[in-house]
Amino acid sequence: MNFDIRGLTGGFNYNPLFQSSQIFDGIPFDFTLDNNGNNVLCGNEISCGSGQHVINVGLFGVTNVYTLINSLWGSTNINVGSLTFNGDAGASYTVQLIEEDNVRDHYYYIFVNTTTAPYVTQNVFGYNYGAHLDMQNFVLPSSFHNQILNNIVFNSIGESSGSTFIAGITIQTNSQLSAPTAITVTHGNGSATVSFTAPSNNGGSAITGYTVTATPVGGGDAITATGTSSPITVTGLTNGITYTFTVAATNVNGTGAASAIVYPHPEISPLLHLFPKIDPGTTSAARTFTITNKANATRNITTVTLGSTDSDEFSISANGCESQALATNASCSVAVVFNPQNLGAKVATLLVNMDDPNIATLTGVMTNYEDRASEAQRRIPAVLSTVKVYLASDTSKTAVTQLNAGQSYTVEWKLEGYGSDYRSYAAIFDCATSDNNCGASASNATSKSNLLAANSTVNGNWSYDDQQTKVFTYSYSFTAPASGRRLVLRFYQGAANDVVTVGYSPVSLLLPGNLGIGYFDNVGRRLSLLVQ
Repeated sequence: MNFDIRGLTGGFNYNPLFQSSQIFDGIPFDFTLDNNGNNVLCGNEISCGSGQHVINVGLFGVTNVYTLINSLWGSTNINVGSLTFNGDAGASYTVQLIEEDNVRDHYYYIFVNTTTAPYVTQNVFGYNYGAHLDMQNFVLPSSFHNQILNNIVFNSIGESSGSTFIAGITIQTNSQLSAPTAITVTHGNGSATVSFTAPSNNGGSAITGYTVTATPVGGGDAITATGTSSPITVTGLTNGITYTFTVAATNVNGTGAASAIVYPHPEISPLLHLFPKIDPGTTSAARTFTITNKANATRNITTVTLGSTDSDEFSISANGCESQALATNASCSVAVVFNPQNLGAKVATLLVNMDDPNIATLTGVMTNYEDRASEAQRRIPAVLSTVKVYLASDTSKTAVTQLNAGQSYTVEWKLEGYGSDYRSYAAIFDCATSDNNCGASASNATSKSNLLAANSTVNGNWSYDDQQTKVFTYSYSFTAPASGRRLVLRFYQGAANDVVTVGYSPVSLLLPGNLGIGYFDNVGRRLSLLVQ
């Protein structure tokens, strides 16, 4: 190990891992710290950039290698490193590490935030909108089943391409009786019922039984119970004493590895609340966190506070937990509201401090997560990209720049934006040629279309991250006024759920696209045509 993952963006979320044993999606991992406080392996210890490392294994009959690999940044489809598996009898297998295929950034932000490889399980630790770890399941070729896996060579290209790190490796062989998983404990009066999932690998022989071990925290004799399937109840426990629990499977070859130690403790639910996007200065509906004491003794909650840099964007609206003593299986609740002061993504944590010996602080997360589609619509409003006027009878739609009095015409215009739908309307003004302010207000329009749905929609040419614009086409027919007049057209847009009336704000005040027609902004966005 040569790098401290806790120094990364959102790295404080990894604190509970060190030092501990964890089971992720049925696979056990042990997390440790070396004497220098390092806990992951990167290309190098300075920037977690480029470098190569040989990881010695020395196990016979390896079938699967489970890894926890993520990156510090990265670009889509960029090769950021590789893993090479070397056997003692000549077997060799290399897997390329590709951003958006089997590797992604460890923190949700502007870099690669997805994987497509089917053997990757996302968010085995953490959550999708913050710090997280993903697990890869590399299935080795059958040539490794009859030889020793000598080592794994980890190569990180690093730097501008995306620096990869390994937070954990677990090796599975075809002869190893693996540990039961998904351990849960339900406390009773002087007893505990332990539920679990059978091991994923029985070591080639049928499992004949299971042993549950309850060990008093702080010392004392362990108490065991056996059974042939889940659940198994352990009796003879002393009320008021905290116990840890493990489960191990047995077959004709002996007893396999014990499961990760389960520490019964209070829990918070849910771990994450997603708040809606709301305007600054407003307040959302409350979201409730529930704290339940799963320990087998009373736990005292001391304080309940908000943490992280955006804590002032949220408020505790009801606190039923602070200074409370929770008996076993008792619960309390804390309600939180979102009251942003400005726009943008916000993240805060709810910190519940208590006297539990295994977990001093429970943490819940609040965020107003905004997906890329919503962010694109908010940041980049729709614009008017094309305007064309042509004779209503002209099927070739040849554009005209002057109008003939009393003749019927059609105006066709296009909006380009990141929304899924827009409504738009045209307002027509019959003006004197000398009236430069004509068309300044939609209320003075001579005629108006309804708020129209698009005639057609196609993909546009702009993109924002992984979002692409759409181009919406609208049309409206009208009759030119008397000769010697000037006809002014203005174009407006509303959201898809707006009522079918007029009077909405004009299209985004961003500069229009390359319209190729006289369209100006000195008194409002207008198209002006002379009538002859």
